[in-house]
Amino acid sequence: MWVPFWTLFKKEVIRFLKVWMHTVLAPVLTGGLYLFVFGEALSKHLPVYEGVSYTAFIIPGLIMMTVLQNAFSNTASSLIQSKISGNLVFILLPAIPGPQVAAAYIGASFVRSALAGAGLYLLCSWWASPPVREPGLLIAFGFFGAAIMAALGLITALWAKNTIRWER
Repeated sequence: MWVPFWTLFKKEVIRFLKVWMHTVLAPVLTGGLYLFVFGEALSKHLPVYEGVSYTAFIIPGLIMMTVLQNAFSNTASSLIQSKISGNLVFILLPAIPGPQVAAAYIGASFVRSALAGAGLYLLCSWWASPPVREPGLLIAFGFFGAAIMAALGLITALWAKNTIRWER
């Protein structure tokens, strides 16, 4: 019953792990550059809260930005690439229920965004370590935010036109 879901889920996870330097490492390094540029440049000029540095203040926002961007881009890019290359028919042809297809894409997007978010947290912990007072809320907001953005990426990719005009 769940074989189609797991098959599509594994296919999507393997797809983005094949190019992990582009899908996981690049967002981590981009977030690290944001932290380096804005955290180091503005930390001396902007007071935030007593006992909390500006660098520690912006880390959660950078992590959430990375999680949300990766969740959206994973589903959107995967479906658009399938539409352009004509491979979408191989997903639609088998009798896979629609909710399982959506759940597999959204689940794979969550895995990618969680890897990127965790990697950015590890990278940012070299500069400053923001206190995590409610780890359950952190995981819940990350999960639901990633799920919503992955679903929006899925809707956007399905809504996008299939026509591509190549310049000659």
